Amino acid sequence: LARAIGDLQSQVEQANSDLAFYRGIAGEQSSKDPLKIQQFKVRRGAGANEYMLRLVLGRPLGREDAINGRIRMTFEGTTAATPVNLDLAVVSDVVNGELLFNYRYSQAIEVPLRLPAWFTPARTSVEITPSRKGVHPLRPTFMWTVDN
Repeated sequence: LARAIGDLQSQVEQANSDLAFYRGIAGEQSSKDPLKIQQFKVRRGAGANEYMLRLVLGRPLGREDAINGRIRMTFEGTTAATPVNLDLAVVSDVVNGELLFNYRYSQAIEVPLRLPAWFTPARTSVEITPSRKGVHPLRPTFMWTVDN
């Protein structure tokens, strides 16, 4: 009985996670935000200190116009217990440290990263600045966790 209850609780938790993901894709009908981050993931790369960062941008359904702009990232961490911030241009091949986006419903952006061996990452700050006037920039911060 305890195992069955545990299995059912696990299924409910997975269903809630799936529902949250699909709500993120479909968006809330009352949402006025034309831009949001649906996913932020970091995976290990092929070599030491290499990673693949995946950022999925989305917007609520019902919005038919395209949105574009630029993305900047700062990687916050430490070296020998001293706080250090690294720009995207330092840890990737992204020119000027800015990624451009242009989409109607959703866009996935993947960026290979090479972190210095002396750097221990803790967080990633993302700044998404839409080109459209009247749309405020997003500035979320994500904890540095690597998915397997």
